[in-house]
Amino acid sequence: MFSKIILLAGMSVVVLFISACAFTSYQTVNPTDYPEIHKNFDATIGWSATRNSGLTKVAGYVRNNRYSSMQDLELRVSHLDAAGVEMEQKIFFVIPSSLPLDEVAGFSVEFSNDFKPGDKLRFFYRYKGVEDNEDALPWMSSFEVSL
Repeated sequence: MFSKIILLAGMSVVVLFISACAFTSYQTVNPTDYPEIHKNFDATIGWSATRNSGLTKVAGYVRNNRYSSMQDLELRVSHLDAAGVEMEQKIFFVIPSSLPLDEVAGFSVEFSNDFKPGDKLRFFYRYKGVEDNEDALPWMSSFEVSL
């Protein structure tokens, strides 16, 4: 009886480890689903904004254009009013924390503020860029777009 319990526990651990591996990669993202695009030397960010019941959802992707790996990629999306005052900010961390060269990771944030004509989005991203066996290079960039 005891050996059956040990065997069952061992099998449960194996199943747990195997299923965890299924969640350690990025979800499939189709860049053509996102009509708005900002290209920089290091990253391409594509997105779309949809409004529904007073909420605005900004969903999209980040593509690594430059480094062997972008580590600890953080994306901040801010709602700015027409005067440039920040109304609300959302933060998204890309998981797993290493985005390989030419790979794409999706993101999604939701704003509770109502957007008005003239409002903007500010995208700010930062990460550590890794080139082969070199040390990580901290980098950040930002851009603003009208809605």
